[in-house]
Amino acid sequence: MMCAANFLTVFFFQWCILYCLRLFGSSYRRPVLRDYFYLLLVSLVSSIIIFVNNMALSLIMVLLLVTLFILQWLNIILLQAFRFKVNWPTIRIFFTGMGHFKEEFQELWPVLLDDPKLLILPLWVVLIDCALFYFSPTALAYVFAAFVVYFIACITKSRFDKRSIIFWLLTIALAEYLIYISHLIILPKSILLTWIYCAIILLLIMGLSYGLIIAKNYTSQFWQLPELLTAQFRDDKLPLTVLMEPPVLKNNDLVLAELNYQASQKTELFGLCRNANVIFITVESLSNCYFTVDQPQTTIMPWFTRLQQHALNSQCHITPSSLTNNAIHAIYAGGYRERRSYPHLQLLCQQGYHTSFVTSQKAHEFNLDKMLQKIGFAQIIDNVSLSTKRHQRLTDPDFFAQIPQLLGKKSASPLFLQIMNNQTHGPYFTYQEKHLDRKTRYLASINETDQTLEKFVQQLGSTIDLSNTIIVYTADHGESFGEEGYTSHGNAIIQPQIQVPCLIYHPKLTAQTIPFSTHFDLMPTLLNLLGIDYTYEVLGASLDISGGRAAKRAEHCVVYSESRMGNTPSSFGIITPQQKIYFDRMLEQYEIRDLHDHILQTLTGENYNYHLKLLLRALNNRGLIY
Repeated sequence: MMCAANFLTVFFFQWCILYCLRLFGSSYRRPVLRDYFYLLLVSLVSSIIIFVNNMALSLIMVLLLVTLFILQWLNIILLQAFRFKVNWPTIRIFFTGMGHFKEEFQELWPVLLDDPKLLILPLWVVLIDCALFYFSPTALAYVFAAFVVYFIACITKSRFDKRSIIFWLLTIALAEYLIYISHLIILPKSILLTWIYCAIILLLIMGLSYGLIIAKNYTSQFWQLPELLTAQFRDDKLPLTVLMEPPVLKNNDLVLAELNYQASQKTELFGLCRNANVIFITVESLSNCYFTVDQPQTTIMPWFTRLQQHALNSQCHITPSSLTNNAIHAIYAGGYRERRSYPHLQLLCQQGYHTSFVTSQKAHEFNLDKMLQKIGFAQIIDNVSLSTKRHQRLTDPDFFAQIPQLLGKKSASPLFLQIMNNQTHGPYFTYQEKHLDRKTRYLASINETDQTLEKFVQQLGSTIDLSNTIIVYTADHGESFGEEGYTSHGNAIIQPQIQVPCLIYHPKLTAQTIPFSTHFDLMPTLLNLLGIDYTYEVLGASLDISGGRAAKRAEHCVVYSESRMGNTPSSFGIITPQQKIYFDRMLEQYEIRDLHDHILQTLTGENYNYHLKLLLRALNNRGLIY
């Protein structure tokens, strides 16, 4: 009886450790029955191995459990800080862009300091399993006391914030002392101890039964727990049987799902800027959603605002995905992942253009350099090219000050130059006051970048003829600062991440405003202005509303996150000038929204199924389901 009671006590510890881990995370679905079977299975196996008291098996199990807990812990932190799940795509992104993300990880510290329980959790787990490994009755008593307080804190949703951390530590210490005293008194009384264990077993069985019933029928916030490890790595797939069915979508919705490829369309502006140089600026992480009365665009981006007065300007410019590589791919491929060729730049090279890509980032850190080579840039200059030391990173002003002389003297060949900065990428370097909050630091870095870019273009006057130069001023993607819990970029299709500023300037262009545009439209517009016709078909068309020969453009865009769940992006939708179909599997939000992310309609029932079919068809056509 005592043996069985000890075993069930260990089993109870293991189950509750996993339960607490799940409860402390941020997730938005309630558990299903298989989640509880998973908890029971892991607890049962670990308890058996630890209970047999075999040193080797116990050590292996402890290492496996600690690994499991660390992965769960990372999952909780990434969900809290960036709304990223720990799964195979996330791990792939991390290891292919580790150097690029290391500065952004600095943003984790404020999250951890604001939520100390996230730091306490891994230490507590390691102590639990070390105590179980040594299997000391006294150690188990300490562990049990700590667990009781911790578990109650989980159930009551008590916060381990800065004000209550001392209270919880004192409570744990007091409980450990009381359990230790009780342990010395009760231990010799085997009969009483047996009854105590029986009571614990009975309560455990009742609690598990009650939990199973509630998990199946109840939707309280208490049961909305984090994903399990199995779901992180192999689950969450959406059924794709709807793609095999005959289309039952409305004709106007079918247009949104299908790919609208088209060849060159000449407009009234065709050839207006023939043989002009092109400076294509893609500012890193520049969102169009943070200009306010207190922080107007004229103050934050004065050079952009002056160009805007004589430029072709877009009121709502959309990047199809809020990640740099996806945005660059869209611009030059004229399509999504169903496209693997880059015809636009090849055509410019055939027309005699010298092509250069200049970035103050380290392009190899996130495989941008490989993509640029496939696109066909004749010259690629990044921070590694100019740094004298291996780990040195030049600031944007120092970097761009060296570029004009590297491009060479004026030549008969026109120049196509794309530039991308680094200062506005997290953690947002600024020369202003150092102790600024994250968003203020971001806006300050945008202001300094705008000044750096203006100075750089002026210096290029010694290399190219600025009087015959087209300037495209846009961004690869936007940035989030807590909207709907999202920070950073690449993980959502909310407006701060996908809506960016955009203008196209040339001295011959008169100011006009386009209501809606996408990254797919940029290269067709440039080719139209340069008087270069093309016969291949791509997404996008020239931005021009000046006359009767204006191009017919498909005014919609399928948008998606780089973060994934199962076989789809974790966030995806279709945006038009009027609204956005918004599916967020991470937050389980399925809605029709306006372009300010205000919810117009929540999708449920048949309405949800219809829009899911529409979106799955759109994703599948674009190679985004895999």
